[in-house]
Order: sequence, then structure tokens, then C-alpha cells
Amino acid sequence: MNSLGLALGNQGKYTEAEEIHRQTLQLQEKVLGKEHPDTLQSMNSLGLALGNQGKYTEAEEIYRQTLQLQEKVLGKEHPDTLQSMDNLGVILFEQGNYDEAIPLQQQAVQLAEKVLGRDHPTTIMIIDNLAEAVENSKQTPPIPRIYE
Repeated sequence: MNSLGLALGNQGKYTEAEEIHRQTLQLQEKVLGKEHPDTLQSMNSLGLALGNQGKYTEAEEIYRQTLQLQEKVLGKEHPDTLQSMDNLGVILFEQGNYDEAIPLQQQAVQLAEKVLGRDHPTTIMIIDNLAEAVENSKQTPPIPRIYE
């Protein structure tokens, strides 16, 4: 069902995607438990559907919960955790909270480079999101090696 929600989101059907993700999450929490990796992936997908609708406050809450649980269950260096860290950073900068978004995304870049490598598509996406946050913030924090 999570894949169906993602497919709906890719088609721009964000309300329907949100509904599917909520149903999936409810079922997974009941059957698998709140800390199962599949449940955590569904939480992340729900955050995506919410963010795509501009429901940033609710998406932020979901992403914070997801990140906290993923760090506990999967570890800080797991690729799913890195994705959630980046997703939270994006939602924070979408709300103009650059002071929290930029350090979080810098941390995600460092961990992604370490775990996945500099040329991995996820690492590149996180770097791109960090660059966008920095550009939008009009700040110039030290960001080593981003555009080398």
C-alpha cells in the first residue's frame, strides 16, 4: 500500500496519497509495531504527502518522530535515517527555519558522504537540498567541499 501512496503522490494526487499513507501506517503500527522499519518508511512517506500539500507543521512533526525512531532502531548512519534527516531539513527550510535546517542538512551531507559516498544519488540530492537552503537563507555558513 505504501507503493500505491507513493505512486499517487508522483501523479500529484497528494490528498489521496495522504489517505493511503495514513491507512498503511495505521495497519503497519497494528501488525508490525511502531518501530518496524516498514512502519518507519510509511511514516516518512506520510510526511512526504503532507509536505507536498503544504501541510508543513504536520509534516515536520511526522518527520521528527520518524527521525527519532530511525536513529534508535536503525542507527544514525542508516540510509533511511539519512533520508529522513534530509526530509526534515527540507520541511524546516520550506518554513523559513534555516537556523535549524542548514546544520541538520550539513550533518546529513557529512553522514551520507561517509556511508554512501560522495557520488551516490542520495548524497547528491542531500547536497542539492542543502545548497538550496543556503541560497534561500541568504546566509554564507562554512560548507566545505560542496562545489569542488
